[in-house]
Amino acid sequence: MFNLHKHHIDILSIMPLPQYSKSEIQSLIKEAENDNPIAQYNLSTLYYLGHCVKEDHGMSYKWLENSAKLGDSEAQFTLGDNANSDQDYKQAFYWLSKAADQEHTDSMSRLGDMYFNGNYVDKDQKKGFYLFTKSMHRYCSHEQDYLGYCYQNGIGTDQNDKEAVRWYQRSIDQNNASAKNHLGIMYILGTGIAKDQEKGFKLISESAEQYDLEGLCNLGLLYAKGIYVEQDYQKAKEYLENADAYSDYSGLERYDKVMEKVNSALKNQRGKS
Repeated sequence: MFNLHKHHIDILSIMPLPQYSKSEIQSLIKEAENDNPIAQYNLSTLYYLGHCVKEDHGMSYKWLENSAKLGDSEAQFTLGDNANSDQDYKQAFYWLSKAADQEHTDSMSRLGDMYFNGNYVDKDQKKGFYLFTKSMHRYCSHEQDYLGYCYQNGIGTDQNDKEAVRWYQRSIDQNNASAKNHLGIMYILGTGIAKDQEKGFKLISESAEQYDLEGLCNLGLLYAKGIYVEQDYQKAKEYLENADAYSDYSGLERYDKVMEKVNSALKNQRGKS
């Protein structure tokens, strides 16, 4: 039986939370009041969700902060992750560092992002890379993709195309769209892996179908340049505009140059018809 005093509630589980009895909730509150950090974290979660108790975000934050101050890494991560989303990087760094010191893998990953991007801390790609590799035993597809990108571009580590391919493939095994795009480009160019435009086009197409923005953009480039497929400026325009609609690519030199070429080619085609 799940013990609310000893085990953290997993809010990401696909299984719905059970209905706790009144006596279970009363026992949980008593444990929280007696400074049980796991009980405090779970009570915070129930208040936040309004599950078996009346929804109260103020009470939720109170118990979450109490739990974090008592050293609960899940509570520390939650406070840090929320602060990071709110761009309060000072608070994010404070709580994520405390959780990372306890080997909390998601916290190490978020902290790695902060070092990569220089949010609140001095930009330190080597430290960001180190934190990412420490968190890798969770096998998160996002982290695997990012490690591949680091190896491919020599960010925080020595450039190594073969390692990039290995991490991209592990991420793809979990259906990560970004990794499909990255490995697809490597197949198209033949970097770190035998050149295979058919495989590259297939991977980039799958990435675009999953609405990865770089995948959409690169598929447009393939149609614009006629790489592996017959040159098709109309299709190129559609994929490029789709990428721009989801994320503003206009103003980026690479994007604008291709769009200028595509629009000019379509204009010429209409003029000849």
